[in-house]
Amino acid sequence: MSKIYSFPPNSTTIELWADQTFRRAKRVVTGHYGSHVIHNRDEYLHANWAIYAFRIPKDGEYWIRIQYACDGPPHGPRPVNISSDYNGFNVINANALATSTGGYSTKYQKWETVGTARYLEGVRTLRIHRSRPFPHIRKIIIEYKNHL
Repeated sequence: MSKIYSFPPNSTTIELWADQTFRRAKRVVTGHYGSHVIHNRDEYLHANWAIYAFRIPKDGEYWIRIQYACDGPPHGPRPVNISSDYNGFNVINANALATSTGGYSTKYQKWETVGTARYLEGVRTLRIHRSRPFPHIRKIIIEYKNHL
């Protein structure tokens, strides 16, 4: 853990594998549902979170997109809170990834644009939090939208 991503040279997009977190709750684990997928152990009544760290090359607004899978009732959907560290932790979307994709394996992975975040140049973070089990998250894309 403790991974800090960097944007590739001359790129406006960075891809983060979900299992390469900066920090995460002990109950957030990998495996069983495909490469790079994070999910929860059987401790369903505990809060879960993951934090991703990355270097922002220039001040601006950035699109946040997440690839995830989640079954329907009774075990889903599993909406999460997405926040950024711009001026403290600000909520980007309090009800992200709230739609069932039909299952948990990689064949059910879907992309969702969860919102935009304002970031200043430097090392920044993105936090995913839920008071119950996560959906199964595989990848995060952060893409430059425009200058602040």
